[in-house]
Amino acid sequence: MLITNNLSIKFNSKELLKDINISLDSSSRKKVALVGKNGCGKSTLLKVLNREIDPSSGNLDMANENIAYLPQDIDFPGYDLVGEFLESKLDELWMDYKVDMAMGDVGLDEEYLLKNIKNLSGGEKVKVALAGLLMDEPTILLLDEPTNNLDSKGVEWLEKFIFNFNGSIIVVSHDRYLINKIINEVWEIDPNTLSIIVYGGNYDKFLEEKNRIYEKRILEYNHEEREIKKIEKWLKAREFHPKYRFSSIVASQKGKLAKLKAKKTDKPIGSTKIKINNLGKEKRGLVLSVKIKSKNFSEKEVIKDLAFKIHKGERVLLKGANGSGKTTLLKIIFGEDTDFDGEVVFGEDVKIGYLKQFSSLNAKKSILDEFEDKTGIIEPKSRSILASYSFDSESVIRKVSILSYGQLKKFELAIILAREPNLLILDEPTNHLDIYTREEFEGFIISQKVPMIIVSHDRYFIEKIRADKEVKLD
Repeated sequence: MLITNNLSIKFNSKELLKDINISLDSSSRKKVALVGKNGCGKSTLLKVLNREIDPSSGNLDMANENIAYLPQDIDFPGYDLVGEFLESKLDELWMDYKVDMAMGDVGLDEEYLLKNIKNLSGGEKVKVALAGLLMDEPTILLLDEPTNNLDSKGVEWLEKFIFNFNGSIIVVSHDRYLINKIINEVWEIDPNTLSIIVYGGNYDKFLEEKNRIYEKRILEYNHEEREIKKIEKWLKAREFHPKYRFSSIVASQKGKLAKLKAKKTDKPIGSTKIKINNLGKEKRGLVLSVKIKSKNFSEKEVIKDLAFKIHKGERVLLKGANGSGKTTLLKIIFGEDTDFDGEVVFGEDVKIGYLKQFSSLNAKKSILDEFEDKTGIIEPKSRSILASYSFDSESVIRKVSILSYGQLKKFELAIILAREPNLLILDEPTNHLDIYTREEFEGFIISQKVPMIIVSHDRYFIEKIRADKEVKLD
C-alpha cells in the first residue's frame, strides 16, 4: 500500500503542494490520472513518490509495493544497444529470460535487441524504457506524460498496456481520450488548497463533478461576501448614530462581522484561461501550393510525389506515423529545409507563424526580455500581452529556463501570435499543455479564420477542430 500523510513540498521557499493525503494499493489495479495546471507540481509529486525528492514535511509509506517511474525525458546514459540496456537490469545473467518477457510485454520483437538506441523513434524509446522498468517487476507504475512521443498507433498500444498491467498506475497525461477510455480515478491538484481532490470515474465525470464543486464554492463565497457587505453597510450608517452608538446591537453586529471575516473562504480559483486575441483577416484565394517530387533524409526517401494546395481559411491536417516526414514537410514549407526536389509557392503577403515541437528560445534570458526580442513589442504592451497568457509581473522577470514544458509551449504561442501571422503551422501544438489550456486553445483555433497546417496526435483536439482536408504521408 502506498500512503502519504500530510505530505507537503516547497520549492524556492514557495509551497507547491500541501497536505497531500493519498493511498493506492496494487491489488486494486486502479488506473489513476494525475491532473492539474502546468507548473502545479505533478512531476514533482511523482518524483517524491519515487523517492527521488524528499518532501518538505509529512510521511510516505510504501509497504509491500515496488514502484517504477517513467519520466518525461527518457534517457539511456552509457548504453548504445537496446540489448545492453535491458541486460544491465538483470541481477544475474542466467535470468535473461526476463528480457524476452519484458520485450513481449511491450510488443517489441527480438530484433530490437541489436538496434542502436539513438536510432529509435520516440515511441520505440518509450517501449524500451518501459521494458526496462518491467524487469524489476513493479507493482505500481508512475508514468509522466508517456503519450508525448507516441503516434496514434503508439497511444492505442499504451492504452492496452495500461489496461492490462497487473498492478496500479498513476499517469500524468493530458490525453483526454486516454483518460476517458481507461482511467477509473482522477486526482486533481487543486489550485485553491494545493492538495489533491479525488474524483471517481473518467475525464467526463471529473469535469462534471469539478464544475459542480466550483459552482458550489462560488455560491458560498458570494453569500459570505453579501453578508459581510450588508453588515458593513449597516455599521457605516448606524454605528455612530446617537440611537445605536452605545447599544448592544452595534456590538453584536461587530462581533458577527468579525466571525464572518475570520471564517471567510478565499475566492475559488477556476481554470486559468489564456486570453488570446483574434488574428487578422484571413488570406484570400490561394495561400500555398506544395509540390514535392522527392525528399531524402539520411539516404532514405521520406517524401515522394506529394502535392496539395491551401486556400483561404482552410485547416489542413497532416497525417502519418512517426518518421513519415510530417515535421520535415513543415520545415520545407517554413523555408528551414531547402534540400528537396520540388517547389513551395506562396500567395501574396503570407506571414507564417510556426509553432514547433521543440523550443528554440534562449533559456538564459528573462521571459520579458525574450518576448520583446522576438516580437519587437516593448513595455507596457509586452507585459499586458504576457499577462493575458497568465505570466504575471513577478514571473516575467524570471529566466525562461525555469518554465515547465507546458508553460514554455504557452510562452512560445504568445510570441508567435503576437506577430499576427496569417498562416499558422502547428506541430503537435497541444503537447505539454494542461487540459484546461488545451480546451482554451481549441476554442481559439475554432474561432479563427486564418489557414492552418496542423500535425497532431491529440484525438480529442483533432475531432474538435474539424480539419477541412487531410494530407496523408506514408
